[in-house]
Amino acid sequence: MRLLFFMFIIPILSLSQSVIKLDQKNGFKSFQLGDGFDIWSSYVYFEKDWGDGEKTYVYNGECCKDLYGVKIQNIVLVFRQNKLVRINIAFEAPSYQSTYDSLLKKLEEEFGKSYFEKKEWKYNESDYEYSKRIIYRNEWVGEKVSMVLDFDNGDHLPYSTSISISKSEPRITKDDGGF
Repeated sequence: MRLLFFMFIIPILSLSQSVIKLDQKNGFKSFQLGDGFDIWSSYVYFEKDWGDGEKTYVYNGECCKDLYGVKIQNIVLVFRQNKLVRINIAFEAPSYQSTYDSLLKKLEEEFGKSYFEKKEWKYNESDYEYSKRIIYRNEWVGEKVSMVLDFDNGDHLPYSTSISISKSEPRITKDDGGF
């Protein structure tokens, strides 16, 4: 009976410890959620005012050229009321399935198993007939911090891989109208 207890409790505890690590980090490298804009104002340039209180800035400092050996293309910092609320990390395009797989493996080693969702749809764009787009999304949700890894392998776009880190709010929703 004790053996069964430990077989179920140990994996649960190790998983929660991994997500706790996400909360403890509270950001990425030197970027901490809740940082004031003044901390980063010398290292960013304005990108866009979204009109909902969020403003995005592209980081142009020396920090963070790669993550787990994968070259970072850019880091976008999102501020609301002059507080850092989201960190978006884009990796150099094109990113291939192997890039996504490598990042996923390393992130799951550090933060535990993720929630996975695959989205697939077709849409019409003026330059293309019908295009097929597939996004693989992995999400880790802590008590305070959430992290999402996206891999977009649209059929006519360069494949892209990105990570977004923000305050915890479940981002993956089911389209079934309920819980």
